[in-house]
Amino acid sequence: MDKKSSHYELCLKEFKICGILTMAYILICCLLCGIFGYGLSGTEATFILGIPAWAVIGVFIPWIIMVVITTIYGLFIMEGDEE
Repeated sequence: MDKKSSHYELCLKEFKICGILTMAYILICCLLCGIFGYGLSGTEATFILGIPAWAVIGVFIPWIIMVVITTIYGLFIMEGDEE
């Protein structure tokens, strides 16, 4: 029963980390999109490779950073269930 308990605690720890990172990602995306995109008319918008700059800065860049952070965490930091 002790092994199940430690597995549960490990999963709960990883779930909490995942939840915190996901909430931070959503908050950052919403803030950046709001700052750079809210209130712009179509004539004021700037484009990066045909995509509005607010979408690149507020969606794509945080998404790429989150993928890198998740990969680093999964490969080097996350603890496995040692059997």
